[in-house]
Amino acid sequence: INRRLFPWSNDQLRLEEFRRGILPALARARQSDSRDELEIATLVAIMIDTGRDADEILAIPIEKNPNAWLCYQRPSPPAERGAYYWAAIEPQYKTAWRVDGDKEIPRASYLRFPASILVTQLVEKLLNKAKFTSGKIFRQKKDCKKALTQWIKSHDCTQRATARRLANLRWESLHQSTGGDLATCCLTLGMGESIAAVELHYAVLHVFEARQKVEQSSRELWGEHFGEAPVDYDDASPAEAEKIIGIRAFPRLETVRGIVKALRGASREFFDVPAKSFDFAQHAELLNRAVLYATWHQMHAFATRAIIDAYQERSLFSREGLATLRDKDFEDGHKARMVWADSMLLTHMEAIEERLGEIRTETPDRKFPENGPLWFISDGGTIEGITPTTIAKHLGPDFPFPVNTPRKVMRYLLRVRGLSHEEAEVFMGHWWQSREPWSPFSSFHWGAYLAKLEHLIPAILTDLGFVWPPEVSVE
Repeated sequence: INRRLFPWSNDQLRLEEFRRGILPALARARQSDSRDELEIATLVAIMIDTGRDADEILAIPIEKNPNAWLCYQRPSPPAERGAYYWAAIEPQYKTAWRVDGDKEIPRASYLRFPASILVTQLVEKLLNKAKFTSGKIFRQKKDCKKALTQWIKSHDCTQRATARRLANLRWESLHQSTGGDLATCCLTLGMGESIAAVELHYAVLHVFEARQKVEQSSRELWGEHFGEAPVDYDDASPAEAEKIIGIRAFPRLETVRGIVKALRGASREFFDVPAKSFDFAQHAELLNRAVLYATWHQMHAFATRAIIDAYQERSLFSREGLATLRDKDFEDGHKARMVWADSMLLTHMEAIEERLGEIRTETPDRKFPENGPLWFISDGGTIEGITPTTIAKHLGPDFPFPVNTPRKVMRYLLRVRGLSHEEAEVFMGHWWQSREPWSPFSSFHWGAYLAKLEHLIPAILTDLGFVWPPEVSVE
């Protein structure tokens, strides 16, 4: 457990401690005529505002620079505040994944956030006082770290402030306001954290959401020194604000709905064909699409990983729709997670399993998989099991996304509809080591969690187009 993440950790600097000592000192520094005093105070202020350490801030260039990881833009009248640009991060994958066309939501390559009025005033006075032009705010001084430490000690009445703790204030503020959502903190600040590596593979954050979180955090940190005037973003068009950061290759919901609608129509046609009349050459594609429809229905309902036995058979579920899914597990079952299927999905599973069972009975000469009731028919007429490879093959170019994309879509839709970060991670089967909600010492409220799934998931699935019986259209 990373104890630094807890709000009662003594390793953190309290916001009240910052306001008692360092914040008033930064405000007074605006009146200083000493260039050294101004430079250190400005360094501290930008460290706090960006959540970055001194080494990175000392190299910060002025004005927007598309090649810079972090840069500062001076305000243009009538704006009162400068702005930061920093590069948007994405999960670290060994291979890139790019989708042609307009099937995915576009990504933002950078984020722009307003600086506080206090930071802007400090930067402007420092630059006006400086007698050199380097395209940067600060001089590179060998003794800067020593001067920084001395300045903090001389102005901190609590004797607890350090450069690291001051730089962490922004992280702590975002961490608390997001309810411990590490991925959102990382994406907003443009900084990766190893403890959030798994979550970052599935986290989706719109640009406008990141802006809202930073502005809320800035008002908490700086108070009146942030400014109450609305921010005039130079890239505030709706299209720019809707861009996402974080996850790679995230499909537009219209793309998902289009695939679901096509699969639903094929499934209806498949069930119109009696089992005794089924022809492997004539009706194979209908069967494949019907199986994909059922499999995708499950994968969205459970956020199933791309596992070998991708379809979970009906016999595993109780009458209430509960089952344990061991899609990332140890031999002792420690990582098994609880999943829930609504009545519509259960009925769908029963229907597709029964129909494929009837076809198997009518064709005893063919070799069917022994470990699952569902299967595909290959181009050559061979029977194929439900695996990530066969799912991707039968979805084809219409859905050029990773097989586990339903996990990403469902996590996003559940969060949008109010499921907490903690509950969303349980739904995904994620948890920090030794804090699993299924451990004997967990206080996680399973009843409340299940009640939320029962309220949210059926509506989400219906909105995506999953209905049973498979009507052609969904109102």
